[in-house]
Amino acid sequence: MRIAIIGGNLQGLFLSHMLLDLNDVEIHLFEEKAEVGFPIVGSGLLINHSNLFDKINTWISNMTFKSNIFNKKGMVFHRGWLEKDLARNFVLRGGNIQVRTIVDVLSSTSMSLKGAGGRESSWEGDMIIDCSLIIDSSIIGVFSLNEINDGWQRSDNIWESWHSSNSNDIPKDVIEIISSTSNQFENNTIDFAFNQSHKLFTSISKGNDKE
Repeated sequence: MRIAIIGGNLQGLFLSHMLLDLNDVEIHLFEEKAEVGFPIVGSGLLINHSNLFDKINTWISNMTFKSNIFNKKGMVFHRGWLEKDLARNFVLRGGNIQVRTIVDVLSSTSMSLKGAGGRESSWEGDMIIDCSLIIDSSIIGVFSLNEINDGWQRSDNIWESWHSSNSNDIPKDVIEIISSTSNQFENNTIDFAFNQSHKLFTSISKGNDKE
């Protein structure tokens, strides 16, 4: 089965690995940005790590930045590097990634592609899955070198916290601002991306069983 996934974000990457765990699948992942993992969109927090980390760990042979447990918040990742590690191991497992590629879906099984320099091509397969993100600016995440109330610290000592975009409690020593995909923080966590991917995977695998 030949499958295209639109969006090299965490949801698309999780789904690509889930599908590769099946037999006889060829996965092509398309990303409009120049690289996977940057800029960061969403939180690096995995709340339900006791159930999800072992599965994620089977897809990444060696994490560039190790995760760590922070108090009762959960397991903390460098989200950008988590995405890069998932992308690297996806390719090592036989997947294909094309960055700087704009897609135009023509049907449920075909797309036109426009790459860097205006190069045009087409893609034909069995299934197209759109995991592209819609940015919501009502809340933002911030990285800081100093401790933040209600935040959490990564293994590289960077602190992450999330705030309303018009809030007065945003730290003054921000070194990076993170975009969001929802006005609900929970929808920006690693848990949410994994669960959304798993729902898609379950739907696809059930559909294949019926064929």
